[in-house]
Amino acid sequence: MLVTLEISGGSDGLFAQKTLEISDEILLTYKNQGGYDILGRTKDQIRTTEQVNAALTTCNNLKLDGLVIIGGVTSNTDAAQLSRNLR
Repeated sequence: MLVTLEISGGSDGLFAQKTLEISDEILLTYKNQGGYDILGRTKDQIRTTEQVNAALTTCNNLKLDGLVIIGGVTSNTDAAQLSRNLR
């Protein structure tokens, strides 16, 4: 069974394992509002060994098959940093 989880609150939400299971009812609540409303927006970064380890712990604890990071340049850098360290 495929379950889609949204991690709320940016990387702080990732570190704290703050998740929301995406259902049809949840999606209807946010219909036509764009993406940041449901995701939350932060300006934090994933740079330190402690932060990378916290992200790894979350991925393992939630038994994630994948992690999608959405954002701009900083988010892309974070994604590259995580992919390098979480392989």
